[in-house]
Parts: sequence; structure tokens; C-alpha cells
Amino acid sequence: MHSTPHSSCRKGKKVMIKTRSGDKIITKFIERTAKYIVTEAGKFLVSEIDSFTIYKPRTKGFADGKIVCPQCGGHADNGHDRELPPNPYVCTKCEEPND
Repeated sequence: MHSTPHSSCRKGKKVMIKTRSGDKIITKFIERTAKYIVTEAGKFLVSEIDSFTIYKPRTKGFADGKIVCPQCGGHADNGHDRELPPNPYVCTKCEEPND
């Protein structure tokens, strides 16, 4: 038996809904009723929703979930700092001295 996802937020907030069929929808929240969550993308039955989260895009230093070098845009293989969101270090290729 599935549990009901937490679905409380203010009107107009950008949310990400994952359905039980595996679809991910990023849209704006409008309201919640007993059976439905109403968004700009349409009405979703609460029983068909697997997760409901407030959408916070990670843009700085990230591309498709991978950490990106701030100089060349390649993979930042030297890691990142401990800030939230993390700031990537430059990659080993950009770190090499240019003689």
C-alpha cells in the first residue's frame, strides 16, 4: 500500500511531481483538494503521485547532475567545496600550469 505524498506549499510555487508511472513533471502548484493536486500542468490524483517536492534547480556548477569546471565547462574531477550548493573546483586540465 502506498502512502500519500506531502503536498503542502503556497500557490504559484514551482514543484516537481513524480508519478507512479515514472513521469517527472515540473510545474506551478495551484491547490490541493482531498483527492487531487491541481497544477498548471493539470489535475493529478493523489493516489497516482509517488513524490511531490518543491523544485529547486541547481544551476551553479552543475549540468545534468554532474559537477562542471567553472573555467572550461568540462567535468570537475578535483571535487567541490562544502558550501550549499557546492562550488566546483577547476578540473585537473585547467589546473596545470601553461608554460
